[in-house]
Amino acid sequence: MKEIIDFKYRDSGPDDLNHKKHSHSNCYEMLFVRSGSGVIMVKDKLFPIKPDGLYFINGMDIHCSSPEKSEEYIRSKLVIESAYINHIARLTGMFEVIEDLFIESGGLYVKPCDAEAVDAELLKIDAALSGETLYTGAQVTAALLHIFTLAHSDKSAHSPAMSNKVSSILEYINNRIEQKITLDEISAHVHMSKYYMCHLFKETIGMTVSEYTLSRRISIAKKKLMFTTLPISEIALSSGFSSFAYFSKIFREREGVTPKEYRKNG
Repeated sequence: MKEIIDFKYRDSGPDDLNHKKHSHSNCYEMLFVRSGSGVIMVKDKLFPIKPDGLYFINGMDIHCSSPEKSEEYIRSKLVIESAYINHIARLTGMFEVIEDLFIESGGLYVKPCDAEAVDAELLKIDAALSGETLYTGAQVTAALLHIFTLAHSDKSAHSPAMSNKVSSILEYINNRIEQKITLDEISAHVHMSKYYMCHLFKETIGMTVSEYTLSRRISIAKKKLMFTTLPISEIALSSGFSSFAYFSKIFREREGVTPKEYRKNG
């Protein structure tokens, strides 16, 4: 099924993307954790890794899973084209559900009341994909819609993001992403020494404060290139870059294409 970029059922152990920030153009990602601990960072939020946790991620936002012990981290992962899910959601009258799960906040952590039902649907997807037939697309779609319904129908199962020093740093950066941000300003805001703040952030998120800030600015710019008609020079400045030239240079280094080419290809 070409719309599915990546799928793993009950994967365990180290993952090439663990502790590494990444994003997916025009994709949604869903994680269902069976065991493990640690944190999952999505955009400007931190969520705890907990057994039976279901995580919905807008792939265009930078995100990172940081399990404490990789060998104990058992999860199912799905990365799928957002255009496909959006299309199915509109046909079935579920687009508001998809907006709530993937789009509105950029990331959502749900503790479903019936975790075994979620796991059973993921097992159906695994079986359908392992032997593709004429019915694979319908089987996968039906299973996904059931998972989305289970996750969305009980709003009391939606868990808030973690609140700690690192989440305060993330919030501070994202509230000022269009401005110049210094480490001295951030450390003063969270009442920590600059050295310890940088150490704690890198240990928790898996990237430096500067790397995170730059990645968030690129992510914001990509969304504006894709979904607005703003001039690219305006996008550069409104995404927090000091100049159009610097934005173009960094964008090409990271994405492999110029901002203009990215907009055209999207």
